[in-house]
Amino acid sequence: MRILIVAATSFEIMPLLQEFNTTENSGDLNLFQIKLQKGINLDVLITGAGINHTAFHLGRILQKNKYDLAINAGICGSFKKKIRIGTTVEVLLDNMADFGAEKNSRFLPASQLNLYSELEKIITQDFIENNSQPLQVWNALQKVKSITVNTVHGKAESINAIKRRLNPDTESMEGFAFFYACRFFNIPFYQIRTVSNFVEPRNKSNWNIPLAVENLNSVLINAIKELSV
Repeated sequence: MRILIVAATSFEIMPLLQEFNTTENSGDLNLFQIKLQKGINLDVLITGAGINHTAFHLGRILQKNKYDLAINAGICGSFKKKIRIGTTVEVLLDNMADFGAEKNSRFLPASQLNLYSELEKIITQDFIENNSQPLQVWNALQKVKSITVNTVHGKAESINAIKRRLNPDTESMEGFAFFYACRFFNIPFYQIRTVSNFVEPRNKSNWNIPLAVENLNSVLINAIKELSV
C-alpha cells in the first residue's frame, strides 16, 4: 500500500516525521519517503500554505505517482464552541468560500456565476463531498463541514456573514484544493484536522497551536500504525 500525507507545513506534522525517523528525501524538495512494515510506503508532501500551493504541488505529485489513499493533515479554526481547541475532526464537506463575486451587500458563489465547468460534477452547490469509503481508524473522530479560504476570518462582521451564509464548522486554507485534486484523480482521501483556535476577532493569545499539533499527530501516528498491522 502506498499512502500520501499532505500537509501545508512540516511544523504541523513534525512529530510524525520524527516518529518514523524521516530523513530520506526523494529528490523532490517537497516530498519525503518512509518505508514501513508490511509493505507500507508512506510519502509526505509539504505543499506550503494556501490553495495555490496545495493545488500546484499536489497536482504535480498525483500526476507522477499512484497512491492507494491520501490524507490531508493540518490545523484549523473552529466556528463552533462545542468543537473545542485540541479536538481532531474529519472533514466530509468542503467549500471554497470566497470564490465568487460581491453584488451590493450580497455574495454570489461561483456556482451562481457559472464559474465551474460541466466537467466539475464533483461540486454540488459549491461543496465537494468526501465520497471515499469510511476508514475504521477515523471512526471516533467528529465529522464536520469545512470551508477553505484565502483570508482566514478575523473580524466579527465577516465571521457573522460566513456563519449566516454557510454555517461551517471549521475553516482551513488548503482543504478544498486537496478534495478537488483527489476526486479528479479518483484516489480515496481523508482530511484530518485539529482545532488550534476558535474563529473569532483575531487574538493569537487565545490560540493553542502546540496542543493542536500534538493531538493531530497522535491521531495520525496511531492511524498509520493500525494501517501497517
